Amino acid sequence: MPHVHEAEDIELTQEQIDLIPVSTQQAMKERGIDINKAYVPTKTKSWLPKKHVFPFPAGDSVEADKKLGFMQILVPIFAILFHICVGSVYSLSVYNKPVEEMRPDFLKVSYLFSIEIALLGALGGFWGTLIEKLGSKATGFIAAVLFGLGNALCGVGLMVDLHFLYILGAIIAGLGLGAGYLSPVSPLLKWHMRNPGLGSGLAVGGFGLGASISSLLENYFIGEYGVDKCFIILGIIFFVVMFCSSFFLYVPPYKGWVRDRFLDESKMSEEDQKKNTQKKCCTDQDCVIGLGDAKFLPSDVQIGLKDGLKTPQFVFMWLILFINISCGIGVLSQLSPIAEDMFAMTADEAAGVVAFASIFNLLGRLVWATLSDYIGTRTVYLLYSAGASIIFFVLPLLAAAKASFVFMIVIAFEYSFYGGGFSTIPSFLFRTFGAKAVAELHGYVLSSWAVAALVAPTLVTLLSESASDLPADEKYNTALFIFACALIVEFILAVFFKPLTTKQFPHLGPKDEESEEEEEVVVIEVPEDEEVEETVEEAEEVVEEVEEAEEVVEEVEEAEEVVEEVEEAEEVVEEAEEAEEAEEF
Repeated sequence: MPHVHEAEDIELTQEQIDLIPVSTQQAMKERGIDINKAYVPTKTKSWLPKKHVFPFPAGDSVEADKKLGFMQILVPIFAILFHICVGSVYSLSVYNKPVEEMRPDFLKVSYLFSIEIALLGALGGFWGTLIEKLGSKATGFIAAVLFGLGNALCGVGLMVDLHFLYILGAIIAGLGLGAGYLSPVSPLLKWHMRNPGLGSGLAVGGFGLGASISSLLENYFIGEYGVDKCFIILGIIFFVVMFCSSFFLYVPPYKGWVRDRFLDESKMSEEDQKKNTQKKCCTDQDCVIGLGDAKFLPSDVQIGLKDGLKTPQFVFMWLILFINISCGIGVLSQLSPIAEDMFAMTADEAAGVVAFASIFNLLGRLVWATLSDYIGTRTVYLLYSAGASIIFFVLPLLAAAKASFVFMIVIAFEYSFYGGGFSTIPSFLFRTFGAKAVAELHGYVLSSWAVAALVAPTLVTLLSESASDLPADEKYNTALFIFACALIVEFILAVFFKPLTTKQFPHLGPKDEESEEEEEVVVIEVPEDEEVEETVEEAEEVVEEVEEAEEVVEEVEEAEEVVEEVEEAEEVVEEAEEAEEAEEF
Protein backbone atom coordinates (compact mmCIF):
# COMPACT_ATOMS: atom_id res chain seq x y z
CA MET A 1 0.00 0.00 0.00
CA PRO A 2 1.37 3.42 -0.85
CA HIS A 3 0.70 4.86 2.63
CA VAL A 4 3.00 2.38 4.39
CA HIS A 5 6.56 1.25 3.83
CA GLU A 6 7.00 -1.63 1.44
CA ALA A 7 6.58 -4.94 3.26
CA GLU A 8 9.88 -6.25 1.87
CA ASP A 9 11.71 -3.58 3.90
CA ILE A 10 10.30 -4.89 7.17
CA GLU A 11 11.98 -7.52 9.33
CA LEU A 12 9.88 -8.53 12.32
CA THR A 13 11.48 -9.15 15.68
CA GLN A 14 10.74 -12.40 17.46
CA GLU A 15 8.70 -10.47 20.04
CA GLN A 16 6.44 -9.09 17.29
CA ILE A 17 6.05 -12.53 15.73
CA ASP A 18 5.14 -13.99 19.12
CA LEU A 19 2.24 -11.54 19.36
CA ILE A 20 0.67 -12.91 16.17
CA PRO A 21 -1.73 -15.76 17.04
CA VAL A 22 -0.07 -19.14 16.70
CA SER A 23 -2.93 -20.45 14.57
CA THR A 24 -2.44 -17.56 12.17
CA GLN A 25 1.31 -18.17 11.98
CA GLN A 26 0.65 -21.84 11.24
CA ALA A 27 -1.92 -20.98 8.56
CA MET A 28 0.48 -18.55 6.91
CA LYS A 29 3.23 -21.17 6.97
CA GLU A 30 0.96 -23.80 5.41
CA ARG A 31 -0.08 -21.39 2.67
CA GLY A 32 3.52 -20.40 1.97
CA ILE A 33 3.05 -16.77 3.07
CA ASP A 34 6.09 -14.90 4.32
CA ILE A 35 4.99 -13.43 7.63
CA ASN A 36 7.16 -10.34 7.04
CA LYS A 37 5.33 -9.65 3.78
CA ALA A 38 1.96 -10.20 5.42
CA TYR A 39 2.70 -7.72 8.18
CA VAL A 40 1.50 -4.12 7.93
CA PRO A 41 4.00 -1.78 9.63
CA THR A 42 2.71 0.91 11.95
CA LYS A 43 4.82 3.72 10.49
CA THR A 44 2.99 5.79 7.90
CA LYS A 45 3.30 9.03 5.99
CA SER A 46 0.10 10.40 7.49
CA TRP A 47 0.44 13.89 8.98
CA LEU A 48 -2.64 13.87 11.22
CA PRO A 49 -3.10 11.54 12.90
CA LYS A 50 0.27 9.87 12.44
CA LYS A 51 -0.87 6.27 12.88
CA HIS A 52 -3.86 4.67 11.20
CA VAL A 53 -2.66 1.10 11.65
CA PHE A 54 -3.73 -0.50 14.91
CA PRO A 55 -0.51 -1.48 16.78
CA PHE A 56 0.21 -4.98 17.99
CA PRO A 57 -1.52 -5.37 21.37
CA ALA A 58 0.60 -6.24 24.38
CA GLY A 59 0.35 -9.70 25.92
CA ASP A 60 0.52 -13.23 24.61
CA SER A 61 -0.93 -14.32 21.27
CA VAL A 62 -4.33 -15.26 22.74
CA GLU A 63 -4.73 -11.93 24.52
CA ALA A 64 -3.58 -10.07 21.40
CA ASP A 65 -6.13 -11.89 19.27
CA LYS A 66 -8.91 -11.04 21.73
CA LYS A 67 -7.98 -7.36 21.63
CA LEU A 68 -7.94 -7.39 17.85
CA GLY A 69 -11.34 -9.09 17.93
CA PHE A 70 -12.61 -6.27 20.15
CA MET A 71 -11.33 -3.72 17.62
CA GLN A 72 -13.18 -5.62 14.90
CA ILE A 73 -16.38 -4.71 16.78
CA LEU A 74 -15.34 -1.21 17.86
CA VAL A 75 -14.19 0.07 14.45
CA PRO A 76 -17.59 -0.61 12.75
CA ILE A 77 -19.44 1.26 15.53
CA PHE A 78 -17.49 4.46 14.89
CA ALA A 79 -17.57 3.92 11.13
CA ILE A 80 -21.37 3.77 11.28
CA LEU A 81 -21.50 6.96 13.40
CA PHE A 82 -19.25 8.61 10.84
CA HIS A 83 -21.50 7.56 7.95
CA ILE A 84 -24.68 8.60 9.75
CA CYS A 85 -23.36 12.17 9.71
CA VAL A 86 -22.54 12.28 6.00
CA GLY A 87 -25.78 10.38 5.26
CA SER A 88 -27.67 13.47 6.39
CA VAL A 89 -27.34 14.69 2.79
CA TYR A 90 -30.37 12.49 1.98
CA SER A 91 -32.54 14.52 4.36
CA LEU A 92 -31.80 17.93 2.81
CA SER A 93 -35.38 18.01 1.51
CA VAL A 94 -36.45 18.92 5.06
CA TYR A 95 -34.88 22.35 4.45
CA ASN A 96 -36.85 23.01 1.25
CA LYS A 97 -39.80 25.05 2.55
CA PRO A 98 -37.99 26.76 5.48
CA VAL A 99 -35.22 28.02 3.18
CA GLU A 100 -37.70 29.14 0.52
CA GLU A 101 -39.71 31.05 3.14
CA MET A 102 -36.63 32.71 4.67
CA ARG A 103 -34.70 33.48 1.47
CA PRO A 104 -36.97 33.02 -1.58
CA ASP A 105 -34.26 34.38 -3.90
CA PHE A 106 -31.69 31.77 -2.80
CA LEU A 107 -30.89 28.59 -4.72
CA LYS A 108 -33.34 25.81 -3.94
CA VAL A 109 -32.12 23.13 -1.56
CA SER A 110 -32.71 20.44 -4.21
CA TYR A 111 -29.87 22.03 -6.19
CA LEU A 112 -27.63 21.87 -3.12
CA PHE A 113 -28.31 18.14 -3.01
CA SER A 114 -27.32 17.81 -6.68
CA ILE A 115 -24.12 19.82 -6.11
CA GLU A 116 -23.03 17.66 -3.17
CA ILE A 117 -23.82 14.34 -4.87
CA ALA A 118 -22.10 15.46 -8.08
CA LEU A 119 -18.96 16.41 -6.13
CA LEU A 120 -19.02 13.06 -4.33
CA GLY A 121 -19.05 11.14 -7.58
CA ALA A 122 -16.76 13.43 -9.57
CA LEU A 123 -13.99 13.53 -6.94
CA GLY A 124 -14.36 9.97 -5.68
CA GLY A 125 -11.17 8.89 -7.44
CA PHE A 126 -9.22 11.76 -5.89
CA TRP A 127 -10.42 10.94 -2.39
CA GLY A 128 -9.76 7.24 -2.91
CA THR A 129 -6.16 7.96 -3.89
CA LEU A 130 -5.74 10.28 -0.91
CA ILE A 131 -7.03 7.57 1.43
CA GLU A 132 -4.38 5.17 0.12
CA LYS A 133 -1.66 7.79 0.63
CA LEU A 134 -2.68 9.26 4.01
CA GLY A 135 -4.86 6.56 5.54
CA SER A 136 -8.53 6.61 6.52
CA LYS A 137 -7.95 8.40 9.83
CA ALA A 138 -6.38 11.44 8.17
CA THR A 139 -8.98 11.69 5.40
CA GLY A 140 -11.70 11.17 8.02
CA PHE A 141 -10.40 14.22 9.86
CA ILE A 142 -10.38 16.21 6.62
CA ALA A 143 -13.96 15.11 5.93
CA ALA A 144 -15.04 16.20 9.41
CA VAL A 145 -13.63 19.70 8.90
CA LEU A 146 -15.06 20.15 5.40
CA PHE A 147 -18.51 18.67 6.03
CA GLY A 148 -19.02 20.46 9.35
CA LEU A 149 -17.70 23.76 8.00
CA GLY A 150 -19.81 23.51 4.83
CA ASN A 151 -23.05 23.03 6.73
CA ALA A 152 -22.20 25.86 9.10
CA LEU A 153 -21.41 28.22 6.19
CA CYS A 154 -24.79 27.46 4.63
CA GLY A 155 -26.39 28.62 7.88
CA VAL A 156 -24.23 31.74 8.08
CA GLY A 157 -25.08 32.59 4.48
CA LEU A 158 -28.80 32.36 5.28
CA MET A 159 -28.35 34.38 8.46
CA VAL A 160 -26.45 37.31 6.92
CA ASP A 161 -28.20 37.11 3.51
CA LEU A 162 -25.07 36.23 1.51
CA HIS A 163 -26.05 33.96 -1.38
CA PHE A 164 -22.48 33.15 -2.45
CA LEU A 165 -21.61 32.03 1.10
CA TYR A 166 -24.65 29.75 1.08
CA ILE A 167 -23.53 28.14 -2.20
CA LEU A 168 -19.87 28.01 -1.06
CA GLY A 169 -21.00 26.10 2.01
CA ALA A 170 -22.73 23.51 -0.19
CA ILE A 171 -19.57 23.09 -2.29
CA ILE A 172 -17.36 22.63 0.80
CA ALA A 173 -19.88 20.20 2.30
CA GLY A 174 -19.86 18.27 -0.99
CA LEU A 175 -16.08 17.94 -0.78
CA GLY A 176 -16.40 16.63 2.78
CA LEU A 177 -19.17 14.27 1.66
CA GLY A 178 -16.86 12.56 -0.84
CA ALA A 179 -14.06 12.10 1.69
CA GLY A 180 -16.50 11.06 4.40
CA TYR A 181 -18.33 8.49 2.28
CA LEU A 182 -15.14 6.62 1.30
CA SER A 183 -13.02 6.87 4.47
CA PRO A 184 -14.77 4.22 6.64
CA VAL A 185 -15.25 1.64 3.86
CA SER A 186 -11.63 0.51 3.40
CA PRO A 187 -10.97 -0.16 7.14
CA LEU A 188 -14.17 -2.16 7.50
CA LEU A 189 -13.31 -4.33 4.51
CA LYS A 190 -9.90 -5.08 6.03
CA TRP A 191 -11.31 -5.87 9.48
CA HIS A 192 -13.89 -8.18 7.90
CA MET A 193 -11.71 -9.98 5.36
CA ARG A 194 -13.72 -13.16 5.69
CA ASN A 195 -17.03 -11.31 5.21
CA PRO A 196 -16.30 -8.20 3.11
CA GLY A 197 -20.00 -7.86 2.25
CA LEU A 198 -20.82 -7.47 5.93
CA GLY A 199 -18.07 -4.87 6.32
CA SER A 200 -19.23 -2.71 3.41
CA GLY A 201 -22.88 -3.23 4.40
CA LEU A 202 -22.23 -1.87 7.90
CA ALA A 203 -20.50 1.22 6.54
CA VAL A 204 -22.92 2.09 3.75
CA GLY A 205 -25.88 1.06 5.92
CA GLY A 206 -24.95 3.88 8.27
CA PHE A 207 -25.16 6.25 5.32
CA GLY A 208 -28.76 5.15 4.70
CA LEU A 209 -29.60 5.49 8.40
CA GLY A 210 -28.30 9.06 8.44
CA ALA A 211 -31.37 10.45 6.63
CA SER A 212 -33.77 9.06 9.24
CA ILE A 213 -31.83 10.38 12.24
CA SER A 214 -30.85 13.76 10.82
CA SER A 215 -34.39 14.49 9.59
CA LEU A 216 -35.62 14.25 13.19
CA LEU A 217 -32.86 16.57 14.40
CA GLU A 218 -33.49 19.03 11.56
CA ASN A 219 -37.22 19.25 12.28
CA TYR A 220 -36.53 19.86 15.96
CA PHE A 221 -33.82 22.52 15.49
CA ILE A 222 -35.74 24.32 12.74
CA GLY A 223 -38.77 24.55 15.00
CA GLU A 224 -36.74 25.75 17.99
CA TYR A 225 -34.08 28.01 16.46
CA GLY A 226 -34.85 28.54 12.76
CA VAL A 227 -33.39 27.04 9.61
CA ASP A 228 -30.21 29.18 9.61
CA LYS A 229 -29.20 28.21 13.14
CA CYS A 230 -30.16 24.60 12.41
CA PHE A 231 -27.50 24.44 9.68
CA ILE A 232 -24.90 25.87 12.08
CA ILE A 233 -25.81 23.61 15.03
CA LEU A 234 -25.79 20.46 12.93
CA GLY A 235 -22.53 21.52 11.29
CA ILE A 236 -20.92 21.65 14.75
CA ILE A 237 -22.47 18.31 15.76
CA PHE A 238 -21.32 16.65 12.55
CA PHE A 239 -17.78 17.96 13.01
CA VAL A 240 -17.50 16.71 16.61
CA VAL A 241 -18.93 13.25 15.88
CA MET A 242 -16.92 12.74 12.68
CA PHE A 243 -13.70 14.10 14.20
CA CYS A 244 -13.91 11.78 17.21
CA SER A 245 -14.95 8.80 15.08
CA SER A 246 -12.06 9.33 12.65
CA PHE A 247 -9.56 8.39 15.37
CA PHE A 248 -11.00 4.87 15.41
CA LEU A 249 -10.75 4.23 11.66
CA TYR A 250 -7.84 1.82 12.15
CA VAL A 251 -6.81 -0.96 9.82
CA PRO A 252 -5.53 -4.31 11.21
CA PRO A 253 -1.83 -4.60 12.12
CA TYR A 254 -1.09 -7.22 9.48
CA LYS A 255 -2.55 -8.12 6.13
CA GLY A 256 -5.03 -10.93 5.88
CA TRP A 257 -6.06 -10.81 9.55
CA VAL A 258 -9.29 -12.60 10.34
CA ARG A 259 -10.71 -13.10 13.77
CA ASP A 260 -9.45 -16.13 15.76
CA ARG A 261 -7.68 -17.83 12.84
CA PHE A 262 -7.62 -18.50 9.13
CA LEU A 263 -10.13 -21.06 7.95
CA ASP A 264 -8.81 -24.49 8.83
CA GLU A 265 -8.90 -26.33 5.52
CA SER A 266 -8.21 -29.66 7.22
CA LYS A 267 -11.66 -29.50 8.82
CA MET A 268 -13.46 -28.70 5.58
CA SER A 269 -15.24 -31.09 3.31
CA GLU A 270 -13.58 -31.84 -0.04
CA GLU A 271 -16.19 -29.71 -1.81
CA ASP A 272 -15.54 -26.72 0.47
CA GLN A 273 -11.80 -27.12 0.02
CA LYS A 274 -12.27 -26.88 -3.73
CA LYS A 275 -14.34 -23.72 -3.29
CA ASN A 276 -11.76 -22.29 -0.90
CA THR A 277 -8.85 -22.50 -3.31
CA GLN A 278 -7.64 -19.09 -4.33
CA LYS A 279 -6.34 -19.91 -7.81
CA LYS A 280 -8.73 -22.17 -9.69
CA CYS A 281 -7.30 -23.30 -13.03
CA CYS A 282 -9.91 -23.30 -15.77
CA THR A 283 -7.37 -24.44 -18.40
CA ASP A 284 -3.61 -24.76 -18.46
CA GLN A 285 -3.29 -21.24 -19.83
CA ASP A 286 -6.23 -19.50 -18.14
CA CYS A 287 -6.60 -19.47 -14.35
CA VAL A 288 -8.95 -17.47 -12.15
CA ILE A 289 -7.19 -15.13 -9.74
CA GLY A 290 -8.59 -13.14 -6.83
CA LEU A 291 -11.51 -14.19 -4.66
CA GLY A 292 -13.96 -14.82 -7.47
CA ASP A 293 -17.55 -15.28 -6.39
CA ALA A 294 -17.52 -17.62 -3.39
CA LYS A 295 -16.55 -17.63 0.29
CA PHE A 296 -12.79 -17.33 0.08
CA LEU A 297 -10.07 -16.16 2.37
CA PRO A 298 -8.44 -12.76 1.77
CA SER A 299 -6.85 -12.71 -1.65
CA ASP A 300 -3.08 -12.81 -2.03
CA VAL A 301 -3.62 -11.11 -5.39
CA GLN A 302 -3.29 -7.32 -5.15
CA ILE A 303 -4.13 -5.37 -8.32
CA GLY A 304 -3.03 -1.73 -8.41
CA LEU A 305 -5.15 1.23 -9.50
CA LYS A 306 -3.74 1.64 -13.02
CA ASP A 307 -3.99 -2.06 -13.80
CA GLY A 308 -7.48 -2.26 -12.32
CA LEU A 309 -8.85 0.67 -14.34
CA LYS A 310 -7.68 -0.93 -17.58
CA THR A 311 -9.62 -4.15 -17.08
CA PRO A 312 -13.03 -4.86 -18.67
CA GLN A 313 -14.14 -6.04 -15.22
CA PHE A 314 -13.94 -2.47 -13.90
CA VAL A 315 -15.89 -1.16 -16.92
CA PHE A 316 -18.58 -3.78 -16.31
CA MET A 317 -18.80 -2.77 -12.64
CA TRP A 318 -19.11 0.91 -13.56
CA LEU A 319 -21.94 0.22 -16.00
CA ILE A 320 -23.73 -2.14 -13.59
CA LEU A 321 -23.64 0.44 -10.80
CA PHE A 322 -24.61 3.27 -13.17
CA ILE A 323 -27.75 1.43 -14.34
CA ASN A 324 -28.64 0.35 -10.80
CA ILE A 325 -28.34 3.91 -9.45
CA SER A 326 -30.05 5.51 -12.45
CA CYS A 327 -33.15 3.35 -12.14
CA GLY A 328 -33.31 3.81 -8.38
CA ILE A 329 -32.63 7.52 -8.16
CA GLY A 330 -34.78 8.26 -11.21
CA VAL A 331 -37.88 6.92 -9.48
CA LEU A 332 -36.79 8.11 -6.02
CA SER A 333 -36.65 11.70 -7.24
CA GLN A 334 -40.29 11.44 -8.36
CA LEU A 335 -41.65 8.84 -5.94
CA SER A 336 -44.12 11.16 -4.24
CA PRO A 337 -45.62 12.47 -7.54
CA ILE A 338 -45.72 8.89 -8.90
CA ALA A 339 -47.69 7.75 -5.86
CA GLU A 340 -50.11 10.68 -6.19
CA ASP A 341 -50.57 10.56 -9.98
CA MET A 342 -50.44 6.84 -10.71
CA PHE A 343 -52.15 5.53 -7.56
CA ALA A 344 -54.34 8.51 -6.63
CA MET A 345 -52.77 8.84 -3.16
CA THR A 346 -52.99 11.94 -1.00
CA ALA A 347 -49.87 13.96 -0.21
CA ASP A 348 -49.69 12.43 3.29
CA GLU A 349 -50.06 8.91 1.92
CA ALA A 350 -47.36 9.59 -0.67
CA ALA A 351 -45.06 10.87 2.10
CA GLY A 352 -45.72 7.63 3.96
CA VAL A 353 -44.65 5.64 0.89
CA VAL A 354 -41.42 7.62 0.72
CA ALA A 355 -40.70 6.96 4.42
CA PHE A 356 -41.55 3.27 4.02
CA ALA A 357 -39.25 2.93 1.01
CA SER A 358 -36.45 4.70 2.92
CA ILE A 359 -36.56 2.02 5.61
CA PHE A 360 -36.06 -0.69 3.00
CA ASN A 361 -33.28 1.37 1.43
CA LEU A 362 -31.44 1.01 4.76
CA LEU A 363 -32.31 -2.67 5.22
CA GLY A 364 -31.24 -3.45 1.67
CA ARG A 365 -27.80 -1.98 2.32
CA LEU A 366 -27.28 -4.35 5.25
CA VAL A 367 -29.07 -7.50 4.06
CA TRP A 368 -28.02 -7.71 0.41
CA ALA A 369 -24.35 -6.90 1.10
CA THR A 370 -24.19 -9.50 3.88
CA LEU A 371 -25.96 -12.03 1.66
CA SER A 372 -23.29 -11.51 -1.00
CA ASP A 373 -20.78 -13.19 1.33
CA TYR A 374 -22.77 -16.41 0.97
CA ILE A 375 -24.16 -16.37 -2.58
CA GLY A 376 -21.56 -14.18 -4.30
CA THR A 377 -21.56 -10.52 -5.31
CA ARG A 378 -22.28 -11.19 -8.98
CA THR A 379 -25.27 -13.32 -8.02
CA VAL A 380 -26.65 -10.48 -5.91
CA TYR A 381 -26.48 -8.07 -8.86
CA LEU A 382 -28.25 -10.65 -11.00
CA LEU A 383 -31.05 -10.64 -8.41
CA TYR A 384 -31.09 -6.83 -8.31
CA SER A 385 -31.43 -6.43 -12.05
CA ALA A 386 -33.92 -9.26 -12.58
CA GLY A 387 -36.14 -8.26 -9.65
CA ALA A 388 -36.12 -4.52 -10.37
CA SER A 389 -36.80 -5.08 -14.09
CA ILE A 390 -39.92 -7.11 -13.27
CA ILE A 391 -41.05 -4.41 -10.81
CA PHE A 392 -40.79 -1.63 -13.43
CA PHE A 393 -42.63 -3.70 -16.01
CA VAL A 394 -45.41 -4.45 -13.48
CA LEU A 395 -45.88 -0.92 -12.04
CA PRO A 396 -48.10 0.38 -14.90
CA LEU A 397 -50.36 -2.66 -14.47
CA LEU A 398 -50.59 -2.03 -10.74
CA ALA A 399 -51.40 1.64 -11.42
CA ALA A 400 -54.24 0.65 -13.75
CA ALA A 401 -55.65 -1.60 -11.00
CA LYS A 402 -54.94 1.06 -8.31
CA ALA A 403 -53.27 -1.64 -6.20
CA SER A 404 -51.73 0.79 -3.72
CA PHE A 405 -50.75 -1.80 -1.11
CA VAL A 406 -48.94 -3.99 -3.66
CA PHE A 407 -47.28 -0.82 -5.00
CA MET A 408 -45.83 -0.11 -1.53
CA ILE A 409 -44.48 -3.66 -1.28
CA VAL A 410 -42.80 -3.75 -4.71
CA ILE A 411 -41.38 -0.22 -4.38
CA ALA A 412 -39.91 -1.22 -1.01
CA PHE A 413 -38.13 -4.13 -2.69
CA GLU A 414 -36.90 -1.83 -5.46
CA TYR A 415 -35.33 0.49 -2.89
CA SER A 416 -33.74 -2.40 -1.08
CA PHE A 417 -32.10 -3.25 -4.43
CA TYR A 418 -31.08 0.39 -4.85
CA GLY A 419 -29.45 0.56 -1.41
CA GLY A 420 -27.89 -2.87 -1.81
CA GLY A 421 -26.20 -1.79 -5.03
CA PHE A 422 -24.23 0.83 -3.08
CA SER A 423 -23.24 -1.47 -0.23
CA THR A 424 -22.28 -4.48 -2.37
CA ILE A 425 -19.97 -2.67 -4.81
CA PRO A 426 -17.04 -2.32 -2.33
CA SER A 427 -17.14 -6.07 -1.66
CA PHE A 428 -17.41 -6.70 -5.43
CA LEU A 429 -14.26 -4.62 -5.99
CA PHE A 430 -12.45 -6.24 -3.08
CA ARG A 431 -13.21 -9.77 -4.24
CA THR A 432 -12.09 -8.99 -7.79
CA PHE A 433 -9.01 -6.79 -7.32
CA GLY A 434 -7.87 -7.42 -3.73
CA ALA A 435 -7.41 -4.86 -0.97
CA LYS A 436 -4.42 -2.96 -2.38
CA ALA A 437 -6.33 -0.22 -4.25
CA VAL A 438 -9.91 -0.90 -3.16
CA ALA A 439 -10.42 2.66 -1.83
CA GLU A 440 -9.15 4.22 -5.07
CA LEU A 441 -11.17 1.90 -7.32
CA HIS A 442 -14.24 2.50 -5.17
CA GLY A 443 -13.80 6.23 -5.62
CA TYR A 444 -13.55 5.93 -9.40
CA VAL A 445 -16.52 3.59 -9.73
CA LEU A 446 -18.64 6.08 -7.75
CA SER A 447 -18.29 8.53 -10.64
CA SER A 448 -21.23 6.57 -12.05
CA TRP A 449 -23.27 8.01 -9.17
CA ALA A 450 -22.58 11.57 -10.29
CA VAL A 451 -23.55 10.79 -13.89
CA ALA A 452 -26.69 8.91 -12.82
CA ALA A 453 -27.74 11.73 -10.47
CA LEU A 454 -27.67 14.15 -13.40
CA VAL A 455 -29.13 11.91 -16.12
CA ALA A 456 -31.90 9.88 -14.47
CA PRO A 457 -33.98 12.58 -12.69
CA THR A 458 -33.74 14.81 -15.77
CA LEU A 459 -34.90 11.97 -18.01
CA VAL A 460 -37.92 11.22 -15.80
CA THR A 461 -38.88 14.90 -15.62
CA LEU A 462 -38.63 15.44 -19.38
CA LEU A 463 -40.58 12.28 -20.24
CA SER A 464 -43.35 12.99 -17.71
CA GLU A 465 -43.70 16.59 -18.96
CA SER A 466 -43.86 15.44 -22.58
CA ALA A 467 -46.69 13.07 -21.59
CA SER A 468 -48.76 15.79 -19.92
CA ASP A 469 -51.66 15.20 -22.37
CA LEU A 470 -51.94 11.56 -21.20
CA PRO A 471 -53.95 10.41 -18.16
CA ALA A 472 -52.14 10.99 -14.87
CA ASP A 473 -51.61 7.27 -14.24
CA GLU A 474 -49.79 6.90 -17.60
CA LYS A 475 -47.40 9.87 -17.40
CA TYR A 476 -44.48 7.80 -16.13
CA ASN A 477 -44.99 4.64 -18.19
CA THR A 478 -42.33 5.52 -20.80
CA ALA A 479 -39.68 6.22 -18.16
CA LEU A 480 -40.52 3.00 -16.32
CA PHE A 481 -40.27 1.01 -19.56
CA ILE A 482 -36.85 2.52 -20.33
CA PHE A 483 -35.63 1.70 -16.82
CA ALA A 484 -36.91 -1.88 -17.12
CA CYS A 485 -35.03 -2.34 -20.40
CA ALA A 486 -31.89 -0.81 -18.88
CA LEU A 487 -32.08 -3.31 -16.04
CA ILE A 488 -32.16 -6.14 -18.58
CA VAL A 489 -28.88 -4.74 -19.91
CA GLU A 490 -27.53 -4.76 -16.34
CA PHE A 491 -28.57 -8.40 -16.01
CA ILE A 492 -26.71 -9.28 -19.21
CA LEU A 493 -23.59 -7.45 -18.00
CA ALA A 494 -23.71 -9.38 -14.72
CA VAL A 495 -24.14 -12.67 -16.57
CA PHE A 496 -21.05 -12.06 -18.72
CA PHE A 497 -18.93 -10.67 -15.87
CA LYS A 498 -15.93 -12.93 -15.33
CA PRO A 499 -13.19 -12.89 -12.64
CA LEU A 500 -9.69 -11.73 -13.48
CA THR A 501 -7.55 -14.42 -15.10
CA THR A 502 -3.88 -15.09 -15.68
CA LYS A 503 -4.33 -14.15 -19.35
CA GLN A 504 -4.73 -10.56 -18.13
CA PHE A 505 -1.99 -10.81 -15.48
CA PRO A 506 0.37 -13.68 -16.46
CA HIS A 507 2.81 -12.94 -13.62
CA LEU A 508 0.10 -13.81 -11.08
CA GLY A 509 -0.51 -17.30 -12.43
CA PRO A 510 0.75 -20.57 -10.91
CA LYS A 511 4.30 -21.56 -11.87
CA ASP A 512 5.03 -24.84 -13.64
CA GLU A 513 7.22 -27.55 -12.16
CA GLU A 514 10.21 -26.83 -14.43
CA SER A 515 10.39 -23.19 -13.35
CA GLU A 516 10.14 -24.26 -9.72
CA GLU A 517 13.02 -26.73 -10.19
CA GLU A 518 15.11 -24.04 -11.88
CA GLU A 519 14.42 -21.70 -9.00
CA GLU A 520 15.47 -24.40 -6.55
CA VAL A 521 18.75 -24.93 -8.46
CA VAL A 522 19.37 -21.20 -8.44
CA VAL A 523 18.72 -21.09 -4.73
CA ILE A 524 21.25 -23.92 -4.20
CA GLU A 525 23.90 -22.28 -6.39
CA VAL A 526 23.61 -18.84 -4.89
CA PRO A 527 24.83 -18.85 -1.28
CA GLU A 528 23.02 -16.99 1.44
CA ASP A 529 24.54 -13.86 2.96
CA GLU A 530 25.60 -15.75 6.10
CA GLU A 531 27.36 -18.42 4.04
CA VAL A 532 29.23 -15.77 2.05
CA GLU A 533 30.36 -14.11 5.27
CA GLU A 534 31.60 -17.43 6.65
CA THR A 535 33.49 -18.17 3.41
CA VAL A 536 35.12 -14.74 3.47
CA GLU A 537 36.17 -15.21 7.09
CA GLU A 538 37.70 -18.61 6.31
CA ALA A 539 39.57 -17.15 3.33
CA GLU A 540 40.94 -14.34 5.48
CA GLU A 541 42.16 -16.87 8.04
CA VAL A 542 43.91 -18.87 5.29
CA VAL A 543 45.57 -15.69 4.02
CA GLU A 544 46.79 -14.89 7.51
CA GLU A 545 48.21 -18.40 7.88
CA VAL A 546 50.00 -18.08 4.52
CA GLU A 547 51.47 -14.76 5.56
CA GLU A 548 52.67 -16.26 8.84
CA ALA A 549 54.20 -19.17 6.92
CA GLU A 550 56.02 -16.77 4.62
CA GLU A 551 57.40 -14.97 7.64
CA VAL A 552 58.65 -18.29 9.05
CA VAL A 553 60.29 -19.10 5.70
CA GLU A 554 62.01 -15.74 5.73
CA GLU A 555 63.25 -16.39 9.27
CA VAL A 556 64.53 -19.81 8.24
CA GLU A 557 66.40 -18.30 5.27
CA GLU A 558 67.93 -15.69 7.56
CA ALA A 559 68.96 -18.45 9.95
CA GLU A 560 70.58 -20.39 7.09
CA GLU A 561 72.55 -17.30 6.12
CA VAL A 562 73.72 -16.93 9.70
CA VAL A 563 74.77 -20.61 9.73
CA GLU A 564 76.77 -20.09 6.53
CA GLU A 565 78.49 -17.07 8.04
CA VAL A 566 79.30 -19.10 11.15
CA GLU A 567 80.72 -21.88 9.03
CA GLU A 568 82.85 -19.41 7.11
CA ALA A 569 84.04 -17.92 10.39
CA GLU A 570 84.94 -21.40 11.65
CA GLU A 571 86.91 -22.07 8.47
CA VAL A 572 88.81 -18.79 8.95
CA VAL A 573 89.57 -19.76 12.54
CA GLU A 574 90.82 -23.19 11.46
CA GLU A 575 93.07 -21.62 8.82
CA ALA A 576 94.44 -19.19 11.43
CA GLU A 577 95.16 -22.04 13.84
CA GLU A 578 96.93 -24.02 11.12
CA ALA A 579 99.03 -20.96 10.29
CA GLU A 580 100.04 -20.55 13.92
CA GLU A 581 101.00 -24.22 14.18
CA ALA A 582 103.12 -23.91 11.04
CA GLU A 583 104.98 -20.93 12.43
CA GLU A 584 105.72 -22.77 15.68
CA PHE A 585 106.95 -25.75 13.81
